[in-house]
Amino acid sequence: VKLFSMINQLQPDLHPTSVSCDFELGAITAIKNSFVNINIFGCYFHLSQNFLKKVGELHLLSKYNNEANFCVATKTIIALAFIPLCDLDMAADELADELPDE
Repeated sequence: VKLFSMINQLQPDLHPTSVSCDFELGAITAIKNSFVNINIFGCYFHLSQNFLKKVGELHLLSKYNNEANFCVATKTIIALAFIPLCDLDMAADELADELPDE
């Protein structure tokens, strides 16, 4: 919060319309509190890293590394980030029919 307050003090005419950041809730909250009507976009790299971390926590990393179909399915889930919000439910439902139970 302090960083964004300082930015606002140094550049009071700065009114960003969007920002890209990682998925740290504290940073997202600070940005929302510091800039009115800003759109926050999550970084695809960090989304991918967090998703693969979850794959590891579920003890599926070996399967991800050794089974091409599972790896592709995992990457397909991550690619949902590029689907327009209005089509996301339909895309997720269609994808769920194609994915393994893991």
